[in-house]
Amino acid sequence: MACGRGHTTTKCEKSETVHVVATVTAPPLIPGPNYELLPELGYYKFYPARVNWFLARETCMKEGAYLLVLNSEKEFQAIKKMWETHPKVTNDWKDDVIHVGITDHKIEGQFYTIFEKHVDTTGYSKWKPGEPDSGNTVNCGAVHRNGLLYDSHCSNDKLSFVCEQQL
Repeated sequence: MACGRGHTTTKCEKSETVHVVATVTAPPLIPGPNYELLPELGYYKFYPARVNWFLARETCMKEGAYLLVLNSEKEFQAIKKMWETHPKVTNDWKDDVIHVGITDHKIEGQFYTIFEKHVDTTGYSKWKPGEPDSGNTVNCGAVHRNGLLYDSHCSNDKLSFVCEQQL
């Protein structure tokens, strides 16, 4: 006999059996080794190896993840904390900047995420004053340890990066 949505009951002599139908949602499987779960944010993996923006994006995609797209100050602070656990490699500006999943390849000066959402709609669009500034030669995004976004050379700037998979 149906007693309501999602469950049924059956009486048999002196006992009653309840059959419940439910959907359980769990976090996705970790896409690969060394991903770290940041509660309420997702899974992240920091890559200290320096590569160009295209290779960073491709590396993430091969792992079922994507190049970091910042959505909040909370997410940036969590990434920064993860980033700080990795030693600096060369003690130059590249130690303080990582690739992020934004680009202006489609419309010069208009940065969109790798999901084709304008960066202003992500919840995190803190550009360094005067950025983006380098015209059609600098079409990819990066974030500094200070939390400010920069435009960067997609092919020439070899930086560390973070892969992300949302919960």
